[in-house]
Amino acid sequence: PQASTSGSTSVREGYGEVFIPLLAGKPFAEALNLELGYRYSDYDSVGGVHTFKLNGEYAPTYWLRFRGGYQQANRAPNLGELFTARTQTLRASADGDPCSTAIVTQPLGYGNYSANSALNTNAAKVLTLCQQLMTAEAVGQYYDQDRVFPTVGFNVPTLEVGARQLSEEKAKVFTLGAVISAPTENPWLSGLNLAIDYYSITITDGIALQGADSVLRQCFSPIFNPNYEVNDACGRIRRDTENGNIELIEVNYANLGRVETAGVDANLSWSLRFDDAGIGIPGRFSLNVNATYVDKFATTPDQFVIPLTDWTGSTGGGEVGTQAGPFEWKLFARAGYTVGPATIGIQWQHYPSLVHSTTLANTGAPTISGVPSYDLFNLNLRYEVNDTIRVRFGVDNLFDKAPPLTAFRLNDVLGDQTLPGGSFNVNHDTLGRRFYAGATVSF
Repeated sequence: PQASTSGSTSVREGYGEVFIPLLAGKPFAEALNLELGYRYSDYDSVGGVHTFKLNGEYAPTYWLRFRGGYQQANRAPNLGELFTARTQTLRASADGDPCSTAIVTQPLGYGNYSANSALNTNAAKVLTLCQQLMTAEAVGQYYDQDRVFPTVGFNVPTLEVGARQLSEEKAKVFTLGAVISAPTENPWLSGLNLAIDYYSITITDGIALQGADSVLRQCFSPIFNPNYEVNDACGRIRRDTENGNIELIEVNYANLGRVETAGVDANLSWSLRFDDAGIGIPGRFSLNVNATYVDKFATTPDQFVIPLTDWTGSTGGGEVGTQAGPFEWKLFARAGYTVGPATIGIQWQHYPSLVHSTTLANTGAPTISGVPSYDLFNLNLRYEVNDTIRVRFGVDNLFDKAPPLTAFRLNDVLGDQTLPGGSFNVNHDTLGRRFYAGATVSF
């Protein structure tokens, strides 16, 4: 169910950029350049916002160039984040109900834990707060000794709504890299180029829709509610008046998220004309390889307070608008051969394996399968009939590689009346081998 959503926003902006060549053609300074940029944005939602960049490049020789810079970027809330009307959905809670007396593995050190108060020295205060949020009848039913509580995690209906008082997201970006060209006329090496760049990005005040756990933590964690009072977050947790179960949690868009990521991007290109190299074969061979290494991809829905979780190499993440499942590294390569008007090329995409997100917090053996490594190949051909007609053919998923099943229970017992579950990773091809053909005609 969703109510009608409407809203509008506007912005007035002014910006400028300047490129300053400081040195050129000097000994040990083939080029030294500075690039500056500034933008002022006046949003009717968040007010004035400043964005700027300071980039530079230095080339001591014609074949070596260093580059880098610092930028501060901003993103104002969009229409959905500002104006989304009350929308009911079903969301998962990994923490579980903090009022439960059975949960002994709840993360972040909050919750009732009445069954083992040593796990939480504030258990009595949590219990008192829980009783304040329930009717007298619900307290008796909820804490009935014969009740069976879930050990951790549950699905709960949430009521999502936009927030008019959001501020902008802020990002600080630092980059440093180099571009190297082969300093030789040797035909085997003259077509070789390498570009490598390090990046570090930090996003604060990230705009994201609160999860159910975020509201629960703001109500029951001493970090957010040191006096264990019925605060705003507690008021957004609706409980059944008869049995005390959570029946609805109101969640809002908020500036709570933080993202910290760093890594290295590299590109290698090489080409060779066989005639120039003295090989009796016509045509030209080309190779292009793009690789990415992620050193860190950490996120949190509650910045500065709840520690960030580094999801690199796992299926986790997806907070603050990011994509879940950050690979530790990825590879995309393309090789091509051109002779006359014809070109044939093959692409290779490699995705390494991922561990399941539950493995990060579980010191024992994994209980849910991760994602195995995956390779995908595509073949393409292009032919220029004449100056006006070009045709192309191709085969995607050349070897018909099926997507492997992931995220299933490793300890599933056959015949126990449960299903092992499982899903497919979004980076894997689910369509199988397919063919295409096309033509371009210029008039």
